[in-house]
Amino acid sequence: KEGKKKNWTIFLLLSLCAAYTHYFALIAVMFVYLYLLFALVRRDGVTQLWRWCICTGITVVLYIPWLVVALWQILNQEHLSDHANWIPPITLKQIIGFYSFLTTPSYHDLLDMIVCLFMTVLIVLVCVEYMMKRRKNRKIEMSTDDYMIFAGMIALGGEILFGIVTSLVLQPVFAARYIVCG
Repeated sequence: KEGKKKNWTIFLLLSLCAAYTHYFALIAVMFVYLYLLFALVRRDGVTQLWRWCICTGITVVLYIPWLVVALWQILNQEHLSDHANWIPPITLKQIIGFYSFLTTPSYHDLLDMIVCLFMTVLIVLVCVEYMMKRRKNRKIEMSTDDYMIFAGMIALGGEILFGIVTSLVLQPVFAARYIVCG
Protein backbone atom coordinates (compact mmCIF):
# COMPACT_ATOMS: atom_id res chain seq x y z
CA LYS A 1 0.00 0.00 0.00
CA GLU A 2 2.87 2.38 0.85
CA GLY A 3 4.44 2.08 -2.60
CA LYS A 4 1.28 2.73 -4.62
CA LYS A 5 1.51 4.96 -7.65
CA LYS A 6 -1.29 7.15 -6.25
CA ASN A 7 0.72 7.95 -3.12
CA TRP A 8 3.83 8.82 -5.13
CA THR A 9 1.73 11.04 -7.44
CA ILE A 10 0.18 12.91 -4.51
CA PHE A 11 3.61 13.32 -2.93
CA LEU A 12 5.01 14.66 -6.21
CA LEU A 13 2.18 17.15 -6.70
CA LEU A 14 2.28 18.43 -3.13
CA SER A 15 6.08 18.72 -3.29
CA LEU A 16 5.82 20.81 -6.43
CA CYS A 17 3.11 23.01 -4.93
CA ALA A 18 5.31 23.67 -1.89
CA ALA A 19 8.40 24.29 -4.03
CA TYR A 20 6.57 26.80 -6.22
CA THR A 21 5.19 28.55 -3.12
CA HIS A 22 8.46 29.78 -1.60
CA TYR A 23 12.20 29.15 -1.96
CA PHE A 24 12.51 27.96 1.62
CA ALA A 25 9.62 25.54 1.09
CA LEU A 26 11.69 24.19 -1.81
CA ILE A 27 14.58 23.66 0.62
CA ALA A 28 12.27 21.78 3.00
CA VAL A 29 11.04 19.64 0.08
CA MET A 30 14.64 18.81 -0.83
CA PHE A 31 15.29 17.62 2.72
CA VAL A 32 12.11 15.49 2.65
CA TYR A 33 13.29 13.88 -0.59
CA LEU A 34 16.72 13.17 0.94
CA TYR A 35 15.14 11.74 4.07
CA LEU A 36 12.81 9.60 1.96
CA LEU A 37 15.80 8.27 0.01
CA PHE A 38 17.55 7.13 3.20
CA ALA A 39 14.35 5.76 4.75
CA LEU A 40 13.49 3.76 1.62
CA VAL A 41 16.96 2.28 1.33
CA ARG A 42 17.01 1.44 5.04
CA ARG A 43 13.54 -0.12 5.03
CA ASP A 44 13.26 -1.73 1.60
CA GLY A 45 16.78 -1.86 0.23
CA VAL A 46 16.64 -0.74 -3.37
CA THR A 47 13.22 -2.20 -4.28
CA GLN A 48 11.42 1.17 -3.98
CA LEU A 49 14.39 3.25 -5.09
CA TRP A 50 13.30 3.37 -8.72
CA ARG A 51 10.02 5.02 -7.69
CA TRP A 52 11.94 7.63 -5.72
CA CYS A 53 14.20 8.29 -8.73
CA ILE A 54 11.23 8.73 -11.07
CA CYS A 55 9.43 11.02 -8.61
CA THR A 56 12.57 13.09 -8.02
CA GLY A 57 13.31 13.34 -11.74
CA ILE A 58 9.78 14.49 -12.57
CA THR A 59 9.87 17.03 -9.74
CA VAL A 60 13.16 18.48 -10.96
CA VAL A 61 11.97 18.65 -14.58
CA LEU A 62 8.69 20.34 -13.61
CA TYR A 63 10.53 22.84 -11.39
CA ILE A 64 13.00 23.89 -14.11
CA PRO A 65 10.78 26.71 -15.47
CA TRP A 66 10.85 28.44 -12.08
CA LEU A 67 14.48 27.53 -11.49
CA VAL A 68 15.38 29.86 -14.38
CA VAL A 69 13.58 32.72 -12.59
CA ALA A 70 15.15 31.81 -9.24
CA LEU A 71 18.67 31.76 -10.69
CA TRP A 72 18.05 35.10 -12.40
CA GLN A 73 16.94 36.60 -9.06
CA ILE A 74 19.98 35.21 -7.26
CA LEU A 75 22.47 36.34 -9.91
CA ASN A 76 20.92 39.78 -10.51
CA GLN A 77 20.68 41.25 -7.03
CA GLU A 78 20.59 44.86 -8.27
CA HIS A 79 16.81 44.64 -8.64
CA LEU A 80 16.73 44.28 -4.85
CA SER A 81 18.99 47.26 -4.09
CA ASP A 82 16.17 49.30 -2.56
CA HIS A 83 15.24 46.44 -0.23
CA ALA A 84 18.62 44.76 0.21
CA ASN A 85 18.96 45.42 3.94
CA TRP A 86 15.52 44.48 5.23
CA ILE A 87 16.75 41.11 6.58
CA PRO A 88 19.23 41.66 9.43
CA PRO A 89 22.49 39.69 9.65
CA ILE A 90 22.39 36.37 11.48
CA THR A 91 23.38 36.71 15.13
CA LEU A 92 22.84 34.59 18.22
CA LYS A 93 19.90 36.87 19.03
CA GLN A 94 18.41 36.11 15.58
CA ILE A 95 18.79 32.36 16.12
CA ILE A 96 17.09 32.65 19.52
CA GLY A 97 14.41 34.65 17.73
CA PHE A 98 13.90 31.75 15.31
CA TYR A 99 13.39 29.42 18.26
CA SER A 100 10.95 31.76 19.99
CA PHE A 101 9.07 32.27 16.72
CA LEU A 102 8.53 28.50 16.54
CA THR A 103 7.71 27.84 20.15
CA THR A 104 6.17 30.80 21.91
CA PRO A 105 2.84 32.56 21.47
CA SER A 106 4.42 35.95 22.10
CA TYR A 107 7.65 36.69 20.34
CA HIS A 108 9.40 38.48 23.20
CA ASP A 109 7.97 37.12 26.47
CA LEU A 110 10.81 35.65 28.53
CA LEU A 111 8.57 33.40 30.66
CA ASP A 112 6.99 31.86 27.56
CA MET A 113 10.42 31.23 26.13
CA ILE A 114 11.70 29.59 29.33
CA VAL A 115 8.64 27.30 29.46
CA CYS A 116 9.06 26.38 25.79
CA LEU A 117 12.78 25.75 26.26
CA PHE A 118 11.98 23.44 29.18
CA MET A 119 9.38 21.61 27.05
CA THR A 120 11.85 21.28 24.19
CA VAL A 121 14.48 19.77 26.49
CA LEU A 122 11.84 17.40 27.89
CA ILE A 123 10.80 16.29 24.39
CA VAL A 124 14.43 15.74 23.38
CA LEU A 125 15.00 13.64 26.50
CA VAL A 126 11.92 11.52 25.75
CA CYS A 127 13.15 11.00 22.17
CA VAL A 128 16.61 10.01 23.40
CA GLU A 129 15.08 7.55 25.87
CA TYR A 130 12.94 6.08 23.07
CA MET A 131 15.99 5.67 20.85
CA MET A 132 17.96 4.02 23.67
CA LYS A 133 15.14 1.54 24.26
CA ARG A 134 15.06 0.78 20.54
CA ARG A 135 18.78 0.14 20.61
CA LYS A 136 18.55 -2.27 23.54
CA ASN A 137 15.53 -4.10 22.16
CA ARG A 138 15.92 -4.55 18.40
CA LYS A 139 12.37 -5.90 18.17
CA ILE A 140 10.88 -2.42 18.37
CA GLU A 141 10.30 -1.29 14.79
CA MET A 142 9.79 2.29 13.74
CA SER A 143 6.19 2.99 12.83
CA THR A 144 5.03 5.10 9.90
CA ASP A 145 4.31 7.87 12.40
CA ASP A 146 7.91 7.70 13.62
CA TYR A 147 9.15 8.08 10.05
CA MET A 148 6.82 11.05 9.47
CA ILE A 149 7.96 12.77 12.67
CA PHE A 150 11.61 12.35 11.71
CA ALA A 151 10.92 13.56 8.16
CA GLY A 152 9.27 16.69 9.53
CA MET A 153 12.10 17.33 11.95
CA ILE A 154 14.69 16.89 9.21
CA ALA A 155 12.79 19.17 6.81
CA LEU A 156 12.44 21.88 9.46
CA GLY A 157 15.97 21.54 10.78
CA GLY A 158 17.44 21.40 7.28
CA GLU A 159 15.54 24.49 6.22
CA ILE A 160 16.72 26.45 9.27
CA LEU A 161 20.31 25.24 8.92
CA PHE A 162 20.34 26.09 5.20
CA GLY A 163 18.94 29.56 5.93
CA ILE A 164 21.47 30.27 8.67
CA VAL A 165 24.47 29.00 6.68
CA THR A 166 23.42 30.83 3.51
CA SER A 167 22.89 34.03 5.49
CA LEU A 168 26.31 33.74 7.12
CA VAL A 169 28.23 32.78 3.98
CA LEU A 170 26.52 34.83 1.24
CA GLN A 171 24.13 37.49 2.49
CA PRO A 172 21.22 37.62 4.93
CA VAL A 173 18.31 35.82 3.28
CA PHE A 174 16.59 34.10 6.21
CA ALA A 175 13.84 35.59 8.37
CA ALA A 176 11.92 33.85 11.16
CA ARG A 177 8.66 33.80 9.21
CA TYR A 178 10.31 31.64 6.51
CA ILE A 179 10.37 28.77 9.00
CA VAL A 180 6.63 28.38 8.44
CA CYS A 181 7.31 27.43 4.79
CA GLY A 182 8.82 24.12 5.85
